[in-house]
Amino acid sequence: TPSPSPSPPPSPPREQSPPPPTPVVTEIPRSRFVRPTAYNRYQTLKSKDFKPEKRLTDEVLAFPLIEAEFRNRH
Repeated sequence: TPSPSPSPPPSPPREQSPPPPTPVVTEIPRSRFVRPTAYNRYQTLKSKDFKPEKRLTDEVLAFPLIEAEFRNRH
């Protein structure tokens, strides 16, 4: 009778994984919110051009030659 094959060696013990990081809770300093300052900041940001490419695209699309080309295609 054939002898049974030897059993495979035991796998090495696995390292323990570190515990998951604890979530960071950020306190919003609501007492420091000043409405007039926030409003002024909004007024300043509202007029800024954050996407000059879009503005340029709108200007280019407004050219009569470009408008006519788009009308002909659609």
